[in-house]
Amino acid sequence: MFVSHNCTTTFCAKLLDMKEKDVENHFVWAVERMGGVSYKFTSPGRKGVADRIACLPDGSTWFVELKTKGGRLSELQKLFAADMARLNQKYVCLWTKEQIDEIFTRTV
Repeated sequence: MFVSHNCTTTFCAKLLDMKEKDVENHFVWAVERMGGVSYKFTSPGRKGVADRIACLPDGSTWFVELKTKGGRLSELQKLFAADMARLNQKYVCLWTKEQIDEIFTRTV
């Protein structure tokens, strides 16, 4: 699943007040609250990989890109998202705490 960035004036203003670290901390908290584990992910040999890998108690694994402040996916991040879709992996890009809460409400 890929959540697209749909920006209205109020939504953008809210994003500008939020730091990416705030979104990331909320994500880690939400995963832990569900009983899962979130790993910070870097791949030295490949740019564009997702920021986090979340392992959830239901056995699912999610590749998660976190953005804020009107952030956009780079071309390499878009390629990674397409690779995940082609490989039938769970991938999502989230911009707000509300999106994090919504995706985990639907997932569990």
